[in-house]
Amino acid sequence: MGGRLAERILTELRDRAGKMPGGGGGIVVPASATPGGGIEADALLALAGLGFRRSEAAPVIRRLLDEQGPDASLDSVLRDSLKALAR
Repeated sequence: MGGRLAERILTELRDRAGKMPGGGGGIVVPASATPGGGIEADALLALAGLGFRRSEAAPVIRRLLDEQGPDASLDSVLRDSLKALAR
């Protein structure tokens, strides 16, 4: 399962952005984690696409990355971020 959930979320966001007026305004959503962008950047992009403000999502993502350490995956960070932000 790994990154399949994250990939699906990012793909759906890309599809939705393309249907927005103006064709998404040049927004490019990667289909998978981008080298150099990292999990934090990809998680922020996905959560912003779901309507969360960067200012509320960024601290949650950083905390989760610190807690999960080097074994953190985009899938787990997104799932746990959504749980934390839903509170």
